[in-house]
Amino acid sequence: MQTAMDLRTALLEQGCSFTAEIQAHLPEGTAEFTLQCACAPDGTTTLEVSTPDTIAGISATVQPDGENISFDDVALEFGLLADGQVAPMVLPQLLFSCWTGGYIREAGADKELLSAVYLSGYGDRELAVEQWFTSEGIPTGADFWFGVDNIASVAISDFNLGTN
Repeated sequence: MQTAMDLRTALLEQGCSFTAEIQAHLPEGTAEFTLQCACAPDGTTTLEVSTPDTIAGISATVQPDGENISFDDVALEFGLLADGQVAPMVLPQLLFSCWTGGYIREAGADKELLSAVYLSGYGDRELAVEQWFTSEGIPTGADFWFGVDNIASVAISDFNLGTN
């Protein structure tokens, strides 16, 4: 649990940037795309699609509440996850929100990776986010769960403190 708490402290001071390879498990199929993400210490998250090429360059800003997303030029719609509660484009902001203030239900280790399970929301809107870290505390990936359903997976690379 100390790994998650140390990351929380650093992120609240500096924010972060990372690449997120997202697999969103929508009712009509899986959407796969990659985002370049920058999360400011206040939780404002800027995103830019890098793959697939057909939508590369689309950019947006997600407000700290995770409810409001504004696109710069062209809007992007994948559908919704978790019974219509979560847009796939807000997953990086939801991760940052968990890292910086989410309730940590449990923490542990599996071989070389450390893990923490965060809870976000309440009651019928509760999501569980299972986050994996290296032994140095660098996030490597996460699975998002709504009830017993895995609604999305995110592979994280190029993680850096600060928003560059």
